[in-house]
Amino acid sequence: CITIYPTPMSQQNLARINWLRQFTHQVGFSDHTRVKTDGLWASKIAIALGASVIERHYTILEDDQTKDGPISITPGMLGELRRFADLPRTTQMAEIRAEYPGWEQTIGVATRAMTPDEIRNRDYYSGRFASKVGNQVIYNWEDIDFDHWS
Repeated sequence: CITIYPTPMSQQNLARINWLRQFTHQVGFSDHTRVKTDGLWASKIAIALGASVIERHYTILEDDQTKDGPISITPGMLGELRRFADLPRTTQMAEIRAEYPGWEQTIGVATRAMTPDEIRNRDYYSGRFASKVGNQVIYNWEDIDFDHWS
């Protein structure tokens, strides 16, 4: 996962998938590309390069109705990823080469230092999550007295 939102295609560093295989047989890819400009290409290329799992933000709303809208896929796009994942690898690569010239820009390098943007985002998002209790959203960085929660 590259923690730049949205992640430019040239900064995907998908070569890391093969590098990570030395540690595990199952390697996933978390895709944060901008759907309107980059479509599903980063996810498709990752699948063709052997990613076992793809994580995408998902929405049924318009992209301007949710914070993650620009990087979120729709139900139809999820179906397209499923269709693509079911193709033989040679067919996947043929489709990528035919429909996305310059796909090699996503390969990048297997190991690299984090960018300043990634370091800033890592520090910002570290440990952030929210829970819904009743009708209230509770963020983990808020000081909540759960002993007196009703």
